Amino acid sequence: MTTPSITLGYTIFYKIMYRELYMTRYLKVDFDSERGFVEVDRTNVGIGKMNETKSTRQSKFLPNKELKMNIFVDTSSVEIFFNDGLKVLSSLAFPEKEDTFIFLEMKESHVSTRLFKIE
Repeated sequence: MTTPSITLGYTIFYKIMYRELYMTRYLKVDFDSERGFVEVDRTNVGIGKMNETKSTRQSKFLPNKELKMNIFVDTSSVEIFFNDGLKVLSSLAFPEKEDTFIFLEMKESHVSTRLFKIE
């Protein structure tokens, strides 16, 4: 299980990437603090049937506020707890053992991260 704890501010683009940076298999979390909006998109997790179902989850937050995310990844799902569980978004995903890369991109943002891997 991989558990990054991430505190985010401003506009952020976040991906849990599977395999290598240049692969297209990933779960994407978009956060816009100016609008107070977050979206989890699993369209590109690499499973054909996944694309046939609703592939995005969305939620609203207070605009211009800090967002804390605790992300839990196991063998069949990803759960993201926002602001200590105030909101939770869950999605099916089936990462493989080597699917451990995390990519973080932001604009004018403050981010602190901690990554824990439990075997």
